[in-house]
Amino acid sequence: KAKFCDVIFHVEGKDLYAHRNVLAAFSPYFDATFKFVKMIDHVNINNCRYELFHQFLDYIYTGTVTIQKTTVAEMMKLANQFMLSKLKSYCEEFLERNLSIYNCYHTKAIADDNSLTTLSKMVECFIFAHINDVIEQHEILEFTDHRIESFIGNKTVPLTEEMKLGLLVRWVKHDMTTRHMRMFSLLRHI
Repeated sequence: KAKFCDVIFHVEGKDLYAHRNVLAAFSPYFDATFKFVKMIDHVNINNCRYELFHQFLDYIYTGTVTIQKTTVAEMMKLANQFMLSKLKSYCEEFLERNLSIYNCYHTKAIADDNSLTTLSKMVECFIFAHINDVIEQHEILEFTDHRIESFIGNKTVPLTEEMKLGLLVRWVKHDMTTRHMRMFSLLRHI
């Protein structure tokens, strides 16, 4: 147990101890929470891995963080949830620096989910500039029905009819048992 800690985070059955004043000084969310709920001393953190939340708390205490491809989406979610704009900026910069044809759709989804309009537009421009390479990547085959329909139906995406048809056939073949019924409704976009 850490010295003088006055709040305990419960994450995946483990405890992390912290200081309310440090959290409040770093995060507007914690500041407001601790002002209005004076007796809060135990906080359950759901839908977050212990190691990641530990890194998040370390960032609050030290101001340094190591962002990785495997954790950037979750770290961005925590930065948004607890209103840490600097951490959100670090995550956004990481996504910009690591943008490639292999992760552009995932990066766009993170940008859209976190209201990062500048990054979202930048990724969209990247996708359009590299469309021939991007549509050949495995990532697009994992799109949901709605997402593939939105993509091939978007008039601003520079796809020829042949490219759309080839992509649609590859997408359906990737999961034939569940996607074959959607083929005809998606063909109207071609």
